[in-house]
Amino acid sequence: MERLTKIYPSGGWGITGELDDAILRLAAYEETGLEPEDIKQACTEEAILKLAGQSLGITPDRLRELAEADREGRCVVQKFAPGNEVWIVERDEDGEATEVSGFVFVVSVSGISIVSPFINDCSDLDFILGDFVEETASGFSGDFSGYPIFDCYKSHEEAEAALRREQDDHETA
Repeated sequence: MERLTKIYPSGGWGITGELDDAILRLAAYEETGLEPEDIKQACTEEAILKLAGQSLGITPDRLRELAEADREGRCVVQKFAPGNEVWIVERDEDGEATEVSGFVFVVSVSGISIVSPFINDCSDLDFILGDFVEETASGFSGDFSGYPIFDCYKSHEEAEAALRREQDDHETA
């Protein structure tokens, strides 16, 4: 905001703009009924966090926790929610796109999407994870696979379109 007053080194002051503008802005400030200390108090970190938390529906402590996790690189926005169906463009040993398959999204790490096949036609993530734990405990095996996140799509149609584009580009090259 542009200042309308100027304080001189001698201790005097003056108005830098139009007198009417300065009076209107002063009147608007006085209408708030707030003292300068009230404004400073309203702008503390705690007050701002409280307002932000209220608007987002979380506590100031949770905002601090998320900010710390973000600074430490632990806060990641996933392309898919765990348990979502995800459609993947699968590739052969030469890296050529060959087909589209459906999986259950588990998590992504370092650009890799970790997925699971449907188990008994079930996409319930809790069931899949429970089955994985059981298989790992009993036979040291599991059914998770990893694919580059850029090969993963939210719908079968999007994945099929990406597969066709890539195959068409390969044929014309």
